[in-house]
Amino acid sequence: RPGQAANVIAELPGAGTGTETIYVGAHHDTQADTPGGDDNASGTVILLEIARLLAERPRRRTIRLIAFGAEEQLSVGSASYVRRHRAEVERDACFMLNFDSCGAALGWYEINGNGPAAMFELMRTAFRKHNREVKITENLVPYTDQFPFLVCGVPGVWVSRRCCTAGRFWHHRRDDDLRHLDPAELALQAELAASVLDSLANAPEMPFDRTLPAAQKTAALAMWDDLYGGFTP
Repeated sequence: RPGQAANVIAELPGAGTGTETIYVGAHHDTQADTPGGDDNASGTVILLEIARLLAERPRRRTIRLIAFGAEEQLSVGSASYVRRHRAEVERDACFMLNFDSCGAALGWYEINGNGPAAMFELMRTAFRKHNREVKITENLVPYTDQFPFLVCGVPGVWVSRRCCTAGRFWHHRRDDDLRHLDPAELALQAELAASVLDSLANAPEMPFDRTLPAAQKTAALAMWDDLYGGFTP
């Protein structure tokens, strides 16, 4: 049935004279008939903790944190944001860090994203500093909240914690609850992300280019038009 959803935005303003903005996201909705513990209360609580950790720190670049609505309906919240703020995103956004399904008590970390090699190496180094390994893939995935930003040319990554490659999985089920989550891993990710964001927000220059392979951007735009209806659906 028809319903309403909302994006919730918190901005940590930068003190520099430029307009570069770093985006951090997680969707706050879930599927019907599930408590949504991992998908995606886990990402939402990481987003809140990042905001708490960074709120009082000085920074050059603005950090904008967004809890997106209606991701489960094909990233409606993030797509709506990008459509409404397209010119600003294309001009100012320099990185998008997205958290979705991050809390599995048993499992491994994965990063999927699109952007320059230096971006992935920065993330790998951050995980290793926290004594964690991470699997990195560079697939085009149109079903996550960083995808609409990718269409605008913004490099970004989706952080998740996987627990199975096949078989029974509790996402989108009634048993996606706190029993399956590890609060210590959630805290670690928030601390890791805060460290990365603090470094990026205060660097004299971003440590990686805002570039995407031409073939990837062409394929992403085709998916955007086909699945989302483009910028003016």
